[in-house]
Amino acid sequence: MVKPIEPKKIPNPVTHQFKLEYARQAPGLLFESLLCIVAALFLFFYPMETLQTLTLIFGIGIGLIGIYTALTGLTRKSMWGVLMGAIYAAIGFMFVSNPATSFITLVYIFAALFFIRSFFSIMLAIQMIQMRVGHYIISFVMSLISMALAIFLLFHPSYGAITLVYYIGITLLFNAFNNLYVFFQLRKLSK
Repeated sequence: MVKPIEPKKIPNPVTHQFKLEYARQAPGLLFESLLCIVAALFLFFYPMETLQTLTLIFGIGIGLIGIYTALTGLTRKSMWGVLMGAIYAAIGFMFVSNPATSFITLVYIFAALFFIRSFFSIMLAIQMIQMRVGHYIISFVMSLISMALAIFLLFHPSYGAITLVYYIGITLLFNAFNNLYVFFQLRKLSK
């Protein structure tokens, strides 16, 4: 009896692309998760120092970016570059010289950053749902919680700067746990 030839299995191109794309991101997810956990713990134990340090670092960073942008604008004879550099330098100076106003500004900046990060986490969770990869509901729920915390920060900055530090810590933990979950799901895909 002649044995029929089995057709060669061709992987689903979408699933295959998903595996290639996100398998490269797996080590970065693990590193980001560990970094977020360490940062969150530091935030919980040293909230005031963290807030002062963040304000100072942000102010110095924006100021240096402003000076660099202004100098680059001068050398290229770009009025737009000089103007943007002057604005960045002024914002940096404000952060260093006026910490009270800077705390509230930091609330909005971090809330916007967490909102953007949560949006991309939700998009990843939706892709996981479409591919039926792992327990995608967990990733989706964690992303929605991170998004809710970001929206809360955007609309309620008056609760104070220390509250911001704790919410940043909580959001970092949710982000870390979500990234760890996705990391372990991606490891299953690569096997």
